[in-house]
Amino acid sequence: GSAVRISSEVDLTAVKSLIDNYVLTYNDVMKNLTAMGANDPSSNDNDGALIGDSTLRAIMSELREMSSTALSGYEGGPYYLSNLGVSTTRDGTLTFDQGKMEKMFKSKPESVRAFFSNNVTTNNTNITIASFDFVNTQPGSYAFATNGSTHTIGGVSATKSGDKYTVSSGDPQGLTIEVANGSGVTSGTIYYGKSFINRLEDKLDTYLKFNSILDTRMNGLEDTLKTVAEKRLSLETRVASLTQRYARQYSAMESTVAQFQETGNMLTQMLETKD
Repeated sequence: GSAVRISSEVDLTAVKSLIDNYVLTYNDVMKNLTAMGANDPSSNDNDGALIGDSTLRAIMSELREMSSTALSGYEGGPYYLSNLGVSTTRDGTLTFDQGKMEKMFKSKPESVRAFFSNNVTTNNTNITIASFDFVNTQPGSYAFATNGSTHTIGGVSATKSGDKYTVSSGDPQGLTIEVANGSGVTSGTIYYGKSFINRLEDKLDTYLKFNSILDTRMNGLEDTLKTVAEKRLSLETRVASLTQRYARQYSAMESTVAQFQETGNMLTQMLETKD
């Protein structure tokens, strides 16, 4: 029977802690990866265990790219890690400026949301997102327009079925929206965004999931080790055979030399006797 005031706020202290932990973890991971691929010009014995490994280089490259990835699909975006105070230094490490993050949040709170949460919204309450394809629908802001006979979402032709409009190609592929019956809506904007955390997880899954790139790489190295062991055994067998062969040849040669020496001694004696 009385008025109730409801409010909400973002715990920026927790946000700061999470972003700070990401930066620390990133720097630690990149430091270890760099050591694994390091080249010591003074001694090959000090080279990293994964020097020259293409998979290692690919992982490091993709992690670096994530730091400059555009987070589209959020109103007022796209946003970047730099909007949250995360920047890359000359040596490739990341730094975090909490003050810049707080300032950005006050002017554009969506920038913080883009780091943590996916986004599926529209700018019109009469338009709802009925479904999307998590694999094929690309993050972005898509304008919806219809004149009754022609329908587009993000500039791509859409198919109408009742109150629903579906796109089957282009970046919004798999996206279906529903317009409230009788609302008379002919345009609007659909926002579909994947958060930084979600994008990073997708990247890591490419390497860490079962039968992923790293599993395939490790299986390949294991097969190579087996092949090396087989080749080593074959080589050892061949070396042993060659050793026996050369030993017999050396023995035969030694016997021949002894015979020549004996013949030489006999000839020498004969010549001395003749004199």
